[in-house]
Amino acid sequence: FWLALGFFSRIPVPANLDFSTKKLNQSCRYFPVVGWLIGGCCSAVYYFTQLYFSVDIAILFAMFTGVLLTGAFHEDGLIDSADGIGGGWTREQKLAIMKDSRVGSYGAIAIWFVLTIKFALLLNYSNISLSSYNSVMLALLIAHPLSRTVATVMMFISPYVRETADTKSKSVAEPKQRNDLYISLILG
Repeated sequence: FWLALGFFSRIPVPANLDFSTKKLNQSCRYFPVVGWLIGGCCSAVYYFTQLYFSVDIAILFAMFTGVLLTGAFHEDGLIDSADGIGGGWTREQKLAIMKDSRVGSYGAIAIWFVLTIKFALLLNYSNISLSSYNSVMLALLIAHPLSRTVATVMMFISPYVRETADTKSKSVAEPKQRNDLYISLILG
């Protein structure tokens, strides 16, 4: 769990972790738990800020909390993917663009659309009454672990595209045990 938390967030983890690439690979079973934690923090921030600010401002605070806690990990991945897919013609060009730290037009447009859609959907959910449950808080609590569960499933069914060992996340993409997938699905 601590390796998964350290990989997917900026939340401090114990410094004396027994790290190995094998253990990092196995940590995928706990990705949804990290999602529960991040989603819970975002929901709590939303709850407390909506007591003092308008719903739209509270949603922005909740979204910002998610970005801060994850170090914009997912947003950076989206930007890299959009730039690579939109800007490259060959497989090699796309992978090289994805590795480039600069943000291109496709990445900038993609992140703007995704964050805008996320905000609009959450704002729309704020108008939905679910008896005693706050629908925005529920959406945040469901989306974060669900997204990490889907990511774990994708790692099981998709081949890793980079063939070189110079990638930071290769150990997470190595073949996994089926029980890691089942645990992830149950936790998600």
